[in-house]
Amino acid sequence: VIGNIRSGRPGLKIPGNRFNRLSLAITSGLATGALFPALVSAAQASPATPISNGVQTGNDLLVNSIGPEFDGVCEAATGGCTLADAIGAANQSVNPSTITFDPAVFGNGGTIKFDTGNNGNALPPVLSDITVIGTEGLILERDAGLGCTFNGEADASEFRLLHISSRGSATLADMTLQGGCLDTANGGGLLAEGPVILRRVTLSGNSARTGGGARFADSAQLELVTATANLAQTTGGGLHFYQSNTVTISGSTISGNTATIGGGITADQTMVSVDLSTLSGNTVTLDGGGLFSLGSDLALTRSTVSGNTAGDQGGGLYLLGDQTGGGHRVLDTTIAYNEAPDGAG
Repeated sequence: VIGNIRSGRPGLKIPGNRFNRLSLAITSGLATGALFPALVSAAQASPATPISNGVQTGNDLLVNSIGPEFDGVCEAATGGCTLADAIGAANQSVNPSTITFDPAVFGNGGTIKFDTGNNGNALPPVLSDITVIGTEGLILERDAGLGCTFNGEADASEFRLLHISSRGSATLADMTLQGGCLDTANGGGLLAEGPVILRRVTLSGNSARTGGGARFADSAQLELVTATANLAQTTGGGLHFYQSNTVTISGSTISGNTATIGGGITADQTMVSVDLSTLSGNTVTLDGGGLFSLGSDLALTRSTVSGNTAGDQGGGLYLLGDQTGGGHRVLDTTIAYNEAPDGAG
């Protein structure tokens, strides 16, 4: 714990109450056995898609249009199946579905730009078990020209990119969710109320009430995820985990996010492990510049927490237990050059 700036006692902020349990061993080795499973690469192209009367059938769907439109039909002809169409078709299946992208259309990535939403979402909500395997350079974007104003009122031009409902589950790989905006709701880029796996996903420039980049309310596995330049009005500028069961974050970067509490990450009553990850350059007006933990069981290992700023307490980390018995373990982690008036580290 080095180089943290504070006018008073140094170190991270751990408010005194009998439920906090912190094990801080910056130079110790990890216990035998991996905390996390090995990173799993996204599958390559799905099998050939069955076609009937010019419409894709089965559970392997190919997006062949870069448009945002949704008509509920995933046609086989080029230009006939948008991502929205594919999700809509997958929602009709009782079996898991895999959605991939036609390399003839998305060979160099591409941006799917949304200028209207439906019930606060750019895409249909996920209602089944869906895997979406993107491509390098694929961006899902709310049109930046719509602006984003926090005035306490819901606006038709304000919507997130994707909602995974409590009825569904999803694996998302190789894509960016960008520019989502929700003034009166949660999860600017992504709202996951069902189980989710994110691999090589970027959440950038999204805004919401809580969880500027994403809000999670079920189990989540994040591998090689980047959350940057997101904004939350209240808590969880980058990522917000609320009663999310088991969360693992590995090989990820959470940087440049802003909130009132928990600039990079807020973990609220959640069992969360963060490994081989960086929390840097996040800012809050109150507590927990890098990470704010409330009543959560937190393991922070082999990571870096640096250059974060809090207006009140815990520039890097603010770890608070409660009656749920949340414990905190920090191992082989660098906590450096964070700033706060009280408890800089």
